[in-house]
Amino acid sequence: GLTAGILLVELLLRLFVPISISPYRFDPRLGSRLRPNTTFWDAEGRQWVRTSSQGWRDREHARDKPAGVYRLAVIGDSYAEAAQVRLEETFWFRLEQLLNAGRNPDQPRVEVLNFGIAGHGTVQEWQTLKEEVLPWQPDLVLLACLPANDVRNNSASLEPERSRPFAKLVPSEDRSGLHLELEYPVDPMPSGSWLAWKDQLVRSSRILALIY
Repeated sequence: GLTAGILLVELLLRLFVPISISPYRFDPRLGSRLRPNTTFWDAEGRQWVRTSSQGWRDREHARDKPAGVYRLAVIGDSYAEAAQVRLEETFWFRLEQLLNAGRNPDQPRVEVLNFGIAGHGTVQEWQTLKEEVLPWQPDLVLLACLPANDVRNNSASLEPERSRPFAKLVPSEDRSGLHLELEYPVDPMPSGSWLAWKDQLVRSSRILALIY
């Protein structure tokens, strides 16, 4: 009877009570990224948000650029991820519609891909460009920068949140100048740790998520 009651409560919570479970996971290069094929509740926008199979807040796209397509990639933070609004209301979705509505028949069709991840600074967006965006063969990359915190996010001296890569200028080996050197983040929940076990338990049960 106790087991049946727990299962019933678990089912009711999954069906009727939106419980916010973080859709983000640690990434050793980017610091954080969205989990693929994940549906999560955004409390600010009061809506369910779905990530793509590649782990982006976007529609599904073919990795190989189709013929006759001009591909534009958007990189940014929460303003680009835009979980607070419907997909059709995001600025990059509307940008694609506006550009295609105004094009001539002999011009290529515009396809806009979103690579925004909440909380990212420009060092993370730089790494996103190199590691994730370039393989999609974009013709143009649009960086959405928020001056309020994007620059601070890049400095280990200014940024209190540590689970992100930082960049610093260091002298080159021949002392001829300076170059950027990256300091990559350490996993805050390494495999096998108590925090990793707790995270897995909370993700597997709506009851535990609600208690947590």
